[in-house]
Amino acid sequence: MKKYSHVALGLFIAEQFKKAGVKIAPMCAEIGLGKAVYYAKVIKGDVRLSHFTRLLAYFYDCHTKEEFRAKAIEWVDRYIDYREKHG
Repeated sequence: MKKYSHVALGLFIAEQFKKAGVKIAPMCAEIGLGKAVYYAKVIKGDVRLSHFTRLLAYFYDCHTKEEFRAKAIEWVDRYIDYREKHG
């Protein structure tokens, strides 16, 4: 499987989780990602599909379908803005 590396996406994910009030340590423990891996890989842009899938699944499991849908729409809009500013 090809590795997907995108620094803007990693930083964006970290920023959005922080804005959403997601506690990183419990999330990492729940999904088996490891806090060190989260900081070393996700924030630095080494976002593998498996990392992204676990992060997204965790957020989905912690919210109602309506809350998740609203947040997903908000994140898409923010990501578009982020990419336009940061490339």
